[in-house]
Amino acid sequence: MIQGVNDRTKYLAPKPTNLYNTLMIKLPKNMGRVEGSPPRTGLSPITVVMFVIVILVLGLGGWYLVSHHNKTNKNSSAASSQASSQGAKVTATSEKLNLKEFGVTVPVPSDLKGLKYSTTTSPDKIITIINLQLDQYTSMANKCTGAAANTSVVLASLVKSTGQYQPNQMPPSINLKQFPDFYIGSIGGSLPQGVTCKDQTTQKQYDDLFMKLSTALTSAFNSAQLSQ
Repeated sequence: MIQGVNDRTKYLAPKPTNLYNTLMIKLPKNMGRVEGSPPRTGLSPITVVMFVIVILVLGLGGWYLVSHHNKTNKNSSAASSQASSQGAKVTATSEKLNLKEFGVTVPVPSDLKGLKYSTTTSPDKIITIINLQLDQYTSMANKCTGAAANTSVVLASLVKSTGQYQPNQMPPSINLKQFPDFYIGSIGGSLPQGVTCKDQTTQKQYDDLFMKLSTALTSAFNSAQLSQ
């Protein structure tokens, strides 16, 4: 074989090499770093994500504790307020009756719970009359007189009169509440005072109930106020 050809073949033939080393390209450790800057350091992406998750969990936990604390305080305040109201003359379970025709609001104590009213006018159509009704009084009054159970009975009829109350003023009434420019008076109810029931047992029951309701009504009007 010619010597020159052998020399050329020696230089042209590739040297055997490992395939893994051929495919794997090793990059410099400092590739992409500006010359003169310190080597790259810091947290890995996974560490950053875990840190954010921990912060979110702690934040949600704190929000729940604050919210629960505020709710507990609110409920406690409401309970305290209710307890204080129950010690007053008008209990926390009482209602308020707005007599809009008279511009007056009356607190309704427990003895008068369920008090309602209707309106009518005097025969001359001048005076507005408010008729107060209560189911328990209606039942007892009908039992007393022997009337049908569904017969409507008025506990008290109210009128509004201007000026200061005068006992001899017309129509005759019992003063329930004096306001600066007018007063509210009661002109009686469906049954006359001292009505006679059909038997003594019913008579006592009626008299006791009527006295209790009349006292409660007088007390309620003592606390009546002008409607807002």
